[in-house]
Amino acid sequence: MKKKVNYKKKLNTNNSRKLLLTAKLLTATCVMIAPFAPNVSNHIPFAQSGVAYADGLTDITILQNTKLTTSNDRPVQKPDGSYDFDLTLSGRALAEVGALDDKKIVFTIPEELRGNITNPTVDISVELLPLQLADVPLLDTTLTGLQKTLDTVNGILTPIGNVPLVGRLVKGLITAITNLTTNINQTIEGLKHLGTYTDSLPGVISNNGSTITVDFDEGLGNYLQKTYAEILSPLVNGLDQFVKDLVNGLPLLGKVLGPVLTPILDTALKPVLALLQGVINGTGDLANALLNARILGENKYTLHATTSDPNVPFSDFHAAAIKGNLINLDLITSGASKQTIHWKDDSDSDSDS
Repeated sequence: MKKKVNYKKKLNTNNSRKLLLTAKLLTATCVMIAPFAPNVSNHIPFAQSGVAYADGLTDITILQNTKLTTSNDRPVQKPDGSYDFDLTLSGRALAEVGALDDKKIVFTIPEELRGNITNPTVDISVELLPLQLADVPLLDTTLTGLQKTLDTVNGILTPIGNVPLVGRLVKGLITAITNLTTNINQTIEGLKHLGTYTDSLPGVISNNGSTITVDFDEGLGNYLQKTYAEILSPLVNGLDQFVKDLVNGLPLLGKVLGPVLTPILDTALKPVLALLQGVINGTGDLANALLNARILGENKYTLHATTSDPNVPFSDFHAAAIKGNLINLDLITSGASKQTIHWKDDSDSDSDS
């Protein structure tokens, strides 16, 4: 069974090293294809500022136009006196929030309910926006550079397509180039349809009982890695086979074309193949850049929980989606969305009797 990768930990570890290997690889590749000049480090998450320095909720939130709602603000009391209730926090991710930036969903627990809540779970739904090449410059230079390289190889091979002995090999390679061009276009289109990440995770009640939190970064990372792998696999598999066929065909292509095609293989096709294979495996700088692209759209987090009899007529809840790992309860309760849930009012029952 393939071991799952902790992508948040992996990305944070990668932040501490320089991208020298990739810089060398891309410098060599640009001899044959478009220059690889993006600042890759802009697409890898860095440590978030501690919320201790935040002046308000806007400094730590990752959502805009947030709402906190419930499907039933007057839940029915069960025979044992407890209540099942739910709260849904919804909003749209801010444009600067990366997919794997450190973030948490926080639901506050009113003082009268602390120590009474059990079995919290949070249903997560995160819309992923269409990924454009401009969103990940390293991907843009990789795919556009690959297409230019394929066009160059096609131009070299086409004139000898009808030459005896090599004609069959050359026509096969040209057909493969046509298929790879289709694969590139399909990859670009596929990245515009990343779907929606959904999950259901246990909520974590803080030691002092004041909050319920959930951290879904690892699950989102696994979803994105799997989705990217599915989208890129046809291109990677096709390019892998093309490289093998071209390498195996060099002896047949002779002393004239060999010296021309070998540098293209070594400085362009093979490095790009390795970069794309890294995405399939969830490793490397292109994988990191894709995993932390700014592609989060509408977010919805629904808390389901049970509380014993609160012995109060109502409780006020607050919730927020925040960046970083520190929770400032005062900021959340003073600035976040509020939802009131009404419990059974025993005084009404007494008056009715």
